[in-house]
Amino acid sequence: MSVLTRSIKLSVLQLIVAMPALAAGERDLEGSLAIWIFLGFCALIIVAQLFPMVWQLIRKRSEQAVGQEQALEKIPKS
Repeated sequence: MSVLTRSIKLSVLQLIVAMPALAAGERDLEGSLAIWIFLGFCALIIVAQLFPMVWQLIRKRSEQAVGQEQALEKIPKS
């Protein structure tokens, strides 16, 4: 599954989860845009913190797969 497909599915899932909050009605809040901008920056910080960890896990798994392939090549075939 491509990254684009995954990101689209994740965006749709987020919209589905947010629907009850949006259906509750619009309130007249002064600064709601500022709150959304603040929450967006918080989410950006969290994603920026998690990205290197996920990247290392993916790289580690690919290295393990290559190591397993090399180990299988060394086994003598009968």
